[in-house]
Amino acid sequence: MKKLQTAIRYECLTSVKYIWIFYTIMLSIVAAVFITLKLCLGNNENISMSALESSSIIYIGILGVMGFTEDFKMLIQNGFTRKYIFISTISMFMFMAAVLSFFDTIIGSVAPLVMTEYKNFFGLIYGIKNQYLLNWLLLFLTYTFVSSVTYFFVVLFNKIGKYFFIAFMVALGIILGFIVPLLFVYVIPENVIQNIFTFLSRIAGFTSDGTINYLYPIASLIIGAGIFGGITYLILRRTELKT
Repeated sequence: MKKLQTAIRYECLTSVKYIWIFYTIMLSIVAAVFITLKLCLGNNENISMSALESSSIIYIGILGVMGFTEDFKMLIQNGFTRKYIFISTISMFMFMAAVLSFFDTIIGSVAPLVMTEYKNFFGLIYGIKNQYLLNWLLLFLTYTFVSSVTYFFVVLFNKIGKYFFIAFMVALGIILGFIVPLLFVYVIPENVIQNIFTFLSRIAGFTSDGTINYLYPIASLIIGAGIFGGITYLILRRTELKT
């Protein structure tokens, strides 16, 4: 148990400095763009940006890809089991998701004071406004889900090798980009398509009476993260680091 705590502490502490670097860069870019537009367009123009949280989604996804090799190698060499490595990595993702969603919720509540038309990520989707705890929870689960997906792909890449992974991604792209659309247009009956879209909208929380049930997206994100996390662990158990 002490080894597990050590691994979790290592993963979380090493991620903290990258969070500060990320927000420093992101907010500097946003401020520079905002000031430049103000100077160019004048004070009478309403300048607005929305969904700055999308940069956090990209960031935590990239982190899931970049951090695997070095951390896996270091922890394996220091005698940590794959189970401990998996738990510590997931703990790091959840820690970062919690911190990022906390700061993004604060930014989302402060930004409208400067940019009157600003809407946060879930404000654009659901119209969430001044529901800070709900916004934080949805962001936390979204970031956790994204990191679970990217962690799955990087572990799969390391397991099957570059060429098989490229072939897998090409096949996946062909299926999603060509075969599925063709099936929707020429094969699948219209009522089935309608049922599929209705099901997806229900998962997103949109009900038939026009209201939003937030339990559905919350449950969907938890289940999705759990599925990808479980598959990743099964792959990781038999993974050897490729150099």
